Amino acid sequence: MNRNHFSKRVVLPLVGIASLLLTTPLWGAEKAIDLTDAISATLKNYGELKALRGERGLSEAAAVKAGLYPNPVLELGGASGALTGSSSENNITLGISQEFLTGGKREKRSRVAEKELTGFDNRLADTERLLRLEVKTVYYDLLLAHGRFGLARKAEELNTGLLRIAGERLAVGEVAELDVNLARVEAARAEA
Repeated sequence: MNRNHFSKRVVLPLVGIASLLLTTPLWGAEKAIDLTDAISATLKNYGELKALRGERGLSEAAAVKAGLYPNPVLELGGASGALTGSSSENNITLGISQEFLTGGKREKRSRVAEKELTGFDNRLADTERLLRLEVKTVYYDLLLAHGRFGLARKAEELNTGLLRIAGERLAVGEVAELDVNLARVEAARAEA
């Protein structure tokens, strides 16, 4: 599976899930979610992964079928002379056929089916691994963005306080108007 294709199909839903999980619920109680909860919720509810788990049952059935002996085939046929106008030409056929596996075909089919099942399990494990990686990436990106937002808010508060203090010092005559203008620039920069 292409990494970009996987990222496009997984990252957008995960960003939505993670943002819903990390924000305050509508009923007002703040509920934080940790990484293990986010991963388990994603592994439980991700549709493509559910579909792969469902397909695993098909691979298991193929492995069971490969180990079984083939069933006999019963053939029954009949013909009459009604179409040709001869009522005495009636024909009934009965046949039975049984496939006999020689040369270890059954064991070879079983081994191939088991290898396919193992390959499918590896594909499923790889999909889960990539999904865990994407959830971790999105989770830590959201934590980083939340931390940066807190720092930006703190910087804005500090610069606003600095502007207020510079204005008070200007009123007393301790600093020049240039210092107040510099504090205004820093406060405006922090707001942006």
